[in-house]
Amino acid sequence: MTTADTEVSSRGEHRTIVQDNEHTSDALVRAVAVVEGCDPLDLTPLYDSIDPDTIDALFHPSSGRVENERTLTLAYHGHEVTVSGDSHHTRIVVDDR
Repeated sequence: MTTADTEVSSRGEHRTIVQDNEHTSDALVRAVAVVEGCDPLDLTPLYDSIDPDTIDALFHPSSGRVENERTLTLAYHGHEVTVSGDSHHTRIVVDDR
């Protein structure tokens, strides 16, 4: 993920759209790494905060089913991270405050 994949709001939030070919948990780690200005491998492992498989299962695209919006907020590497989306689009917001 590059900084081009992340949009910064006036409130200091970094917003990222999860790409079709990536796991939500991987995108979350990359989004925080962009905010921190470091390599994703330099961050604390995500599994120290939450099971990555849980995030991936919650936001995994379903086979054509329309599902309700879901939201998950967690603390990771000193940031409040909110993952939200439905079965088709997932967004990650990293609070940089």
